[in-house]
Amino acid sequence: MQITERLYAAMQQPGQPGTFFDALDALIRDEVGHILFTLLAVDGKEVVRIYTSDAVHYPVSGRKPMGDTPWGRLVIDDRKAFSPRIRKACAGPSSITS
Repeated sequence: MQITERLYAAMQQPGQPGTFFDALDALIRDEVGHILFTLLAVDGKEVVRIYTSDAVHYPVSGRKPMGDTPWGRLVIDDRKAFSPRIRKACAGPSSITS
């Protein structure tokens, strides 16, 4: 099954958005590989974790203030994905509290 077909199929399943997030997590793990996959949403001047592949260490609903940081400029302002491979260009995110 093609990548887009996998995601479209997941979107049609019940249990959204979790079903889609799980499918996206699996797809990125299969195609690229990852140790940790999280999705964040901007909520006013904070970011909130809405999905995690490691709920024990990085629980959903963890929040932190979103200040002016290299990570914020990369991810929020420039709308680019954060990857440890580009960590030298970005100081990296600070910890999000549970």
